[in-house]
Amino acid sequence: MSEQPFEAEADLEALLAEHPELITNDLGDGAEPPRWLLVSRQAGVDPENWSSRQAVDILFVDEEAVPTLVEVKRGSNTELRRRAVAQILDYAANAVLHWSADALRAKFAATCRDRNRDPDKVLGEFLAGAEEAGAFWRRAHTNLQAGRIRLVFAADEVPAELRRIVRFLSRQMQAASVFAVEVKCFGAETPSGCVGLGTAQPPWGRERSRAARPARRRG
Repeated sequence: MSEQPFEAEADLEALLAEHPELITNDLGDGAEPPRWLLVSRQAGVDPENWSSRQAVDILFVDEEAVPTLVEVKRGSNTELRRRAVAQILDYAANAVLHWSADALRAKFAATCRDRNRDPDKVLGEFLAGAEEAGAFWRRAHTNLQAGRIRLVFAADEVPAELRRIVRFLSRQMQAASVFAVEVKCFGAETPSGCVGLGTAQPPWGRERSRAARPARRRG
């Protein structure tokens, strides 16, 4: 079966927002990959304007309250090289500086309402009683301030130049993790017809060890 290209970056972005497992499933090194919760698409880094032109394509947070910023590009987009790297680093720097726990929580709630879902129910199911909602968002903010984040480049084709940059950044960064993922679709653009291939990332155990976190409260 031949590969089916994405007609637009927005199509790839929409697919990954609904199915983050396409990013995480191939990143394992024998360890269980994290679960990611969608906070927002097109999340502006301006704290006064979440929909500003400077916006992260997709913002996730995992069960350990580690934020993930995803920059989505088609392989044919020449910005996927140096400019995309500059963009995501700029977004991350501003996110660390500006995004508060209340802002993250508010955007998540708005995203849920846009999808006709109850934010309290969605977060409750995600956390499964392990943590109170307010504490979870405060921990996400703490991780942001400490630089404990993930930076992800997602594309239908990751050029060699970007792979080299990602590997270099991965070796240099202490708190943050950075990696690139190719998403290939064969047939319809559905999870069953697509696969994510990690092309440049640290081993998963190392990635998770960087995201040091306090013990989660149980019960």
